Amino acid sequence: MKTPRAEPVPRLYKVAANVYRDYNEGKDSVKNLVYQAKKKHPNIKAIYALVMEAVNHATHIDDAFKKIELFEKEPRFQKELACVLITELLFGKKTLPGTSLPVTTALKYHKQIKKNMEGELNFEEVRKVVKFPKYARVNSLCNSLTRVSRHLRDEGWLEIMYDKESTSYSQFLEIVRNLKESEYVVDYHIQNLIVFPPKTQLYDHALIEDGSLLLQDKGSCMPVEALSPPPGSCVLDACSAPGMKTSQIASKVCGNWVAVLGGKPPPGAKVIAVERSTKRCQVLRDILQRSRGDKVTTVINQNFLEIDPQEYSEVDYIVVDPSCSGDGMVNRNALADSGISQEKLANLCFFQKKLLRHALSFPNVKKVVYSTCSLTREENEGVLEEVLSDIKNWKIAESIESWERRGEGEGYSACLRTLPYEDLCNGFFVAVLERTCENSDSLQEKFSIKEEPSLEVKSEAESNPLKAKKKKGDSECIDTENNSEKFSIKEEPSLEVKSEAESNPLKAKKKKGDSESIDTENNSEKFSIKQEPILEVKSEAESNPLKAKKKKGDSECIDTENTPQEAVEKVKHKKSKKRKKQSENIISDVSNAVMNDLSTSGDLNASEKDSDKSEEVKPKKSKKKKRDRDQLENDETSFNQKSPECKVNGDLEPATSHDDVIRKSAKKKRKNAGS
Repeated sequence: MKTPRAEPVPRLYKVAANVYRDYNEGKDSVKNLVYQAKKKHPNIKAIYALVMEAVNHATHIDDAFKKIELFEKEPRFQKELACVLITELLFGKKTLPGTSLPVTTALKYHKQIKKNMEGELNFEEVRKVVKFPKYARVNSLCNSLTRVSRHLRDEGWLEIMYDKESTSYSQFLEIVRNLKESEYVVDYHIQNLIVFPPKTQLYDHALIEDGSLLLQDKGSCMPVEALSPPPGSCVLDACSAPGMKTSQIASKVCGNWVAVLGGKPPPGAKVIAVERSTKRCQVLRDILQRSRGDKVTTVINQNFLEIDPQEYSEVDYIVVDPSCSGDGMVNRNALADSGISQEKLANLCFFQKKLLRHALSFPNVKKVVYSTCSLTREENEGVLEEVLSDIKNWKIAESIESWERRGEGEGYSACLRTLPYEDLCNGFFVAVLERTCENSDSLQEKFSIKEEPSLEVKSEAESNPLKAKKKKGDSECIDTENNSEKFSIKEEPSLEVKSEAESNPLKAKKKKGDSESIDTENNSEKFSIKQEPILEVKSEAESNPLKAKKKKGDSECIDTENTPQEAVEKVKHKKSKKRKKQSENIISDVSNAVMNDLSTSGDLNASEKDSDKSEEVKPKKSKKKKRDRDQLENDETSFNQKSPECKVNGDLEPATSHDDVIRKSAKKKRKNAGS
């Protein structure tokens, strides 16, 4: 005879138990996990409500389980499923369907669990639930507020417009409370945050799926909005999972850059996301990938307290959002009056202070934002009070000036607080800490300057004494003995740049009309690079004595004693060839000019027969032409009598300047043309 098959647990409770388990393991938020489970069960509203009740009463249910030793008596009873079934019996429908083994076990211990919880909870109390509107942040890495608004308008949504200058914050809250179905409004304080009515279902909207909209509560947006890191900055998120704040930081540092359109982000834009939990780290990566924040974000799976601040000198801003009691999440903790024990609260505060002190120790950080989703003073102003009493070079800075609700107590008016019932969002505390210049060892100026090799720039008089001394008409001698100032770069191989007088004495000494002899004995200065093979750069006088000495009109002898004989012969041969070619060109030009003159003269003689008036003028012009021809013949004769090349002081030079002959020839041509 076959054993009858056990009746299965209703699928709704099995799916809810799996979501509850994944939430406790830190895989994702309850809302996201419920949406992901839609394929397993379509009634996501019932699953979400059941899991949230289990989360809200988890502490009391666990204590009741321990008192009656449930899992010792029923070791096969799955813990998460037991929590979900007891939650349904105590805070839900008060009954369970079917006769499956888990259901019958829960019904068996139902009365004992309720009796142990009666002293702590009033089950008849009507739970006060705040009907928050749905907030969705426009992700600038994927889209813009203008395009998102156009998309919503095309779908039939109506945007409620208001004038911010003439509308108070209380009037804006009234607009939010009165939002109707298919209406939305842009937030009063955060420009790219859209507010929808409370019952709006957006989890499967096209703008959510492509990353253009991210479901993020207004209170959660406040810390990054208060910090407001500029585009191109480097921001470290100390406790980054699940990743909504991290993606918001990525949008801030990228400015107007849209990742989905391609291109490169602003130079320097970088986000460092630190998360110690491996499971939550994967959730962080998934959210960053969907929001395109991974383009500028580096994820580090490590405890923030184990990170060496000196290795992250590029960090300009830090976001510290540590674990807290979470009593600002009123819809999650509505029945937890005592909420958290004093012992656990003390442990949380200790951990929060440690994280904040570590964030303030980063050498070049300018601002640090500290935030919690808690309403207790111990976790907020109390943490700041103790930390700032130890570290003197930090102060609380103003942020979001239009926000009315501020911190508690004297000296904390710059802090921000959001209250759930008043602001229609989760409760948050936000404080922006700014570094001051007093007692700061790591900052060299008022604004932080990163430690880089500094460049020493000498004054003009030090770096170039020649330029400082030498002025128009100044005939004073220049002292080159001390003219060896350098530009030095600290912590780098230094490049020694010699002064003009040292590196090129010829250029420094020689002036127009200066006939003083030039001392080339010390003209062997070098450019030297420390810690590198020395590269010798010879002066012009050393590398080419012929070029250095030889100038226009200079007839001084060239000292060939210290010049290599082969180089001298090579230069002489080259210049001899060049002079010979120039002479041939000159002779050719003169000959052409003479022939042109003769041709012109022949044309004039032929025209003498045409008129009597021209006959009177012709003898005069003919005589003039004859004088010109004679002069040209004399020039040519004298030129030929001289050798095309002549030796001057052991070198070769043209006897007549090429330019002079050309000028004379051109002048005579103009005269002939005028005639």
